[in-house]
Amino acid sequence: GVGVIGIKTSSRNGKVVGAVNVGADDQIIMITNKGKTIKISVNDMPIIGRNTQGVRLQVLQDGEKLVAISTETIVSDE
Repeated sequence: GVGVIGIKTSSRNGKVVGAVNVGADDQIIMITNKGKTIKISVNDMPIIGRNTQGVRLQVLQDGEKLVAISTETIVSDE
């Protein structure tokens, strides 16, 4: 079969460790093995082409690993 390249990896951007489907009103939540939690709104992320090197969302320290990634939908009171 023929696959589709989703992202180019290199020493600059590192390995892809997770992927989730998101909508315009979603946030991505990432948790590391050292307990660091980061929440990023999808609206704050730049849109990039499929065959690019992507955007780094979290910088990990030595010995730190991403252990969970999830999404959360933002609910408006309006």
